[in-house]
Parts: sequence; C-alpha cells; structure tokens
Amino acid sequence: MENRTEGQTYERPTYVTEGAEDHNEWLMHKASEVGDSAEQVVAEVAATIKEHPVATLAIAAGLAFALGALWKLQAPSPQSQVEALLARLPELPKADRIRSMWR
Repeated sequence: MENRTEGQTYERPTYVTEGAEDHNEWLMHKASEVGDSAEQVVAEVAATIKEHPVATLAIAAGLAFALGALWKLQAPSPQSQVEALLARLPELPKADRIRSMWR
C-alpha cells in the first residue's frame, strides 16, 4: 500500500483505460446491432399479423389453450369435501364380494 500525500491523485495506467474504452465501444456496437435486429423482427411480425389476422388469432388461441393446460396439470386441485369424506371411510368391499356374501 502506498502512502500518498493529500495532493496526490491516483491515475490508472493508459492500457487499462484504453482497453475499457475499446470494450465499451464494442458493447455499444453489439447493442445497436441487437436493437436493429429486434426492430426488424417486430416489423416482420406486424406485417405477418396484418396479412393473416385469422391465422394469428388461431395460433394465439392454441398457445393460450396449451399454456392453460400445462398450468392446470402443474397446479394440484384442492380436495373436495366428498373426496375428503371418502378418504376417511374404511375401504368398502367390492360388488363381487357383496354378492358372494348374500348367496
């Protein structure tokens, strides 16, 4: 650790700042490319929706149905009162066993 007097300031080496500036410029360039690509995709999707509105609605409805079905499969349904009562009852004999008891 260096001892500095009050008037001294720390300056980063130029290779550190130049490398960071180059990296920052590269990141900005890539972000601009991604933004341009996203705008192009949005424009293509909007054109497709305008050309085929019925197909778009059908696809949206199908996706909504599929997502709802997946959600319903994952969410456990609460036990009804009848199911709760049946779970507390002892196991009932089968119909064949009841018939054999009455013969």
